[in-house]
Amino acid sequence: MTLASPLKTVMGDTGDIIRKHVGQGGSTTLVRANGSDLFLGAVVTFSGETVNDPDVDLCAKGEQPDGIIIGPAYSAVDLDKDSDDCYDDNTWLTMYTPLPGEEIYLTVKTNTSISYGARVQVDGGFLIPWAYTNATEVTDVLESVIGKSMTAVTAVASTEAIALIRWATA
Repeated sequence: MTLASPLKTVMGDTGDIIRKHVGQGGSTTLVRANGSDLFLGAVVTFSGETVNDPDVDLCAKGEQPDGIIIGPAYSAVDLDKDSDDCYDDNTWLTMYTPLPGEEIYLTVKTNTSISYGARVQVDGGFLIPWAYTNATEVTDVLESVIGKSMTAVTAVASTEAIALIRWATA
């Protein structure tokens, strides 16, 4: 995986590294990385993990997104911890659960285009365009719709991009 521009380049020197606050704000939860593939801005889920366990994993298509990784639990945020430099397995992290209408910087899946204003869903913790395929899949697909793209992303082979989205999942 290679980001077209690192998160720290996209964000610059802002205090609010992952989300652009719109409204009153969501909530934070301490979670533990299940695997060494979680990164800043990863969409994560408790789905498939042990009940009452703080472990989260990258949210797959059809799983309910529970939040976004916004940093480590017990130290300063390191903007280098984007999808090119993930957290280690069992690292304690801070997960942010946004409210509908909040704007958040998330990572778009490798070689994927997203139009401005397009509905987006999540696949493996990354954004992809929303796609309705058939009536039997409508429940899974709708669970994964997370918002609308506030920036356009043009696919570039073998690279990921960061996009600003407006969260819609209630």
